[in-house]
Amino acid sequence: MLGLVLVLAMQLGDPSSRAVRNYEAVARGQIPFSALTPLEQQEVREADRIFRARQKGLPTWRERCIAQQKLAGDTPTRLEQATIDLKCGK
Repeated sequence: MLGLVLVLAMQLGDPSSRAVRNYEAVARGQIPFSALTPLEQQEVREADRIFRARQKGLPTWRERCIAQQKLAGDTPTRLEQATIDLKCGK
């Protein structure tokens, strides 16, 4: 669940999210990674994973979700596409 929340915050470009702030602070050397709580460390690791995936051009969470929904059937109808949009975030 934490990963989902973090992904949503990051994909919405929420620069105020704790994970993004901590990630940037660690990357700049403003705070040591070891100074973060275990939860904050987990958030920073997840943020790093997401940023690296974006740089490599890997599919986003939404793209993976849509692909999984499409694997379940043929070309989605308009109703199914609306469901995908709800499930995967638009």
